[in-house]
Amino acid sequence: AEFMERTILHGQVEIQNTMAKSFLYKPETLDNPIQMYLASAVVTEITPLYLLCKYSYAMTEMFIEEPEMCMHPRLQTRIARVLVRLSNMGIPVTMTTHSDIIIQHINNMLRVKNSDKKQALMEKYKIEEQDLLGEEQVGVYQFSCLGKDHSQITELRAKEMGFETTTFSDAFEEMLELTYGI
Repeated sequence: AEFMERTILHGQVEIQNTMAKSFLYKPETLDNPIQMYLASAVVTEITPLYLLCKYSYAMTEMFIEEPEMCMHPRLQTRIARVLVRLSNMGIPVTMTTHSDIIIQHINNMLRVKNSDKKQALMEKYKIEEQDLLGEEQVGVYQFSCLGKDHSQITELRAKEMGFETTTFSDAFEEMLELTYGI
């Protein structure tokens, strides 16, 4: 929760009324909290995860859908870092994502952990041990549409550079081809 306060929320979410469970957002830059409807989409989207981390001491598992919702790419890496830290605290994390950035962050943490230059990389990029992942901690499954009524689920295996998500990379390659073609 403290990591999210410093790097994503730049403030805190406060419980206004414990009976009605209404919340206020107190940015670092203001003396008084504001109503949640005045806060950005980032704040309102991240608040449930933040509150779970801050107040749920007996959390045994985390299921989260699209944690990157409404987030700038830089914030997507930070939320990925939060989820990795939860995993390293012994809390299994299951998530769905359309974010190549989150997948790349996971790949980077796998690569740093297995690197012979681990300490230098951690120092250079301000990575802590709790941010790293081992290959045995991660399972990645790619869902691909096969027509209107069918999907194929493929388990991806980490390679030297991590997990290759072809559905993401194919879309990026198409966009780059269009960009360069124009």
